[in-house]
Amino acid sequence: MMKFAARALFAPALLVLASVAYAQSNPADIYSSADLASRAAELQTKAMAAPNGQAGGKLDTYPPNDFTMLAYRSQNGVVEQHADYDDVFFVLDGDATLVTGGTPQGLHTTGKGESLGTSIVGGKSTKISKGDVIHISINVPHQLFIEKGHHFTYFVVKIKQVE
Repeated sequence: MMKFAARALFAPALLVLASVAYAQSNPADIYSSADLASRAAELQTKAMAAPNGQAGGKLDTYPPNDFTMLAYRSQNGVVEQHADYDDVFFVLDGDATLVTGGTPQGLHTTGKGESLGTSIVGGKSTKISKGDVIHISINVPHQLFIEKGHHFTYFVVKIKQVE
């Protein structure tokens, strides 16, 4: 019991120290619009070759568990539900319909707090496009729909929720 109490007291301090050390070694990450456009073009090429019409890649990781990524989609996505991460989307280009909430169908765990499904019943549909910013809380099912002939490019910040 004593070891647990000590960990509980010192864990937040260690996280702060790790964050401070990281911030001192890397004070800012800046992605120019040209850099993101270049990376998005690479992802578009990969997505066009993929059967699901999507590609993504992690950009940076931040202590203790947050990270950023860039994603491109030209086809509908599956339902996603994250047990540990909030998602923040910054729409860089294109448009989509985002369905959030409701009851996910065919949901199965893929590991590490991530679940995928086939559809959502009773969710809220919202049109999103370039310039929009979206926050999706942990455990909220969500799914992106891309109209045929359209695409969707977005910057994602994954924020780990801590207990």
